[in-house]
Amino acid sequence: MKSDAFPVIVGVGQVIDRWTGSDATAAPHPVAIVRSAIDAAIAGAGGSGVDEAIDCAAFVRTFPDSLPRRFDPFGRIENFPRAVLKDTSLHPEHVVYSAIGGEQPQALVNELSARLSNGDIEVALIAGGEVTGALKTALKAQISLDWADDAAGDFEDRDGDDRLLSKYEIHNGLGMPPQTYAAQEQAWRARHGLSTAEYHELVGKVFARLSDVAATNPYAQFPTALDAEFLATPSTENYPICDPLLKWHVAQDAVNQSAALILTTAGKARDLGIAEEKWVYLHGHADVKDTLVSKRPDLSRSDAIELALTQAL
Repeated sequence: MKSDAFPVIVGVGQVIDRWTGSDATAAPHPVAIVRSAIDAAIAGAGGSGVDEAIDCAAFVRTFPDSLPRRFDPFGRIENFPRAVLKDTSLHPEHVVYSAIGGEQPQALVNELSARLSNGDIEVALIAGGEVTGALKTALKAQISLDWADDAAGDFEDRDGDDRLLSKYEIHNGLGMPPQTYAAQEQAWRARHGLSTAEYHELVGKVFARLSDVAATNPYAQFPTALDAEFLATPSTENYPICDPLLKWHVAQDAVNQSAALILTTAGKARDLGIAEEKWVYLHGHADVKDTLVSKRPDLSRSDAIELALTQAL
C-alpha cells in the first residue's frame, strides 16, 4: 500500500450534557447532541473544506432503534441518519445506519479504513450518541419533550434479522445485557475458584481505578471517584442487578453523550491542509463474530475476543 493510501483519523469530537431536568428548554436532543459532536470533530480536524469533502457518513444505531419494541415516548425519529444531516453542510453520497451492537463504533472504523485505503471513498464520518439520561429524567419529572422527526433521504439500513440472542436464550432467562454478562461472570468466577465476596473485592479494586480516571475526565457522565469498598459492597446506592453484578459493575445507560470522528487517507489529509501532527494511523484491526451465548463451550472466556486481539496485533 502506498503511504498516501494509509487511513488516518484527523478529527475527533465529544459532547457531554449533565441536564438535571430543572429547565425543560435546556434538555439535550438526540439529533442535536450528535450534530454537536460532528461539529467538534470537523473543527478539530482544521484544514479547508473538510465538511464538504465527507463522502461517507456512518451513524451508530441508537438504543431506541435497537430495541425489539421501540420506546420513544417523546416522538419517533423515523430516519435518524438523515435527521442528523438535515440542515447541515454535509452531503455525503453514502449514508450508513449501523447494525445493532456495542462493537459497531470500532467495526465501522475498521470497515471504512479499508474502504479508504482501497480508494472507494475519500473522507468518512462516524458519529453516534444517546440521551437516555434525559429521557429518564424527563419521565421522572413528568416533563414533555418533542423529539419527533421524519427527515427524508436514502440510507443503508443494516438492521437485519441477525440478533444478539436467540428466542431460545431469551425464553430461558437471557435477555437484557446484564443478565447475559452475569452468566458469563459467574462462569469466570467459578473457573478462578472465587466466592462471590472475593469476586466483589476483586471487581471493586479494578473498577475503583477506572472510576479514578472518570473523575478527571471532562467527558465522563459520572465524574466521581468511587472507592473499592463502595464498589465491592451491596448497598442502596450499589444494589444487586444480576448476581454477581451490582449497579456500578455494569454500563450505565442514563447518559447524555455523543462522539464523532473523521477518517481519511494521508494523501487526502495533506490535500485538505490538515496538519500532520493531527493524524492518527490505524496500524491493525480485526473483526470476529462470536457464536450465540448458548452455543459457546466455555462461558468464562471469549474465543472471539482472543482471536480478534491476536489478528489485530
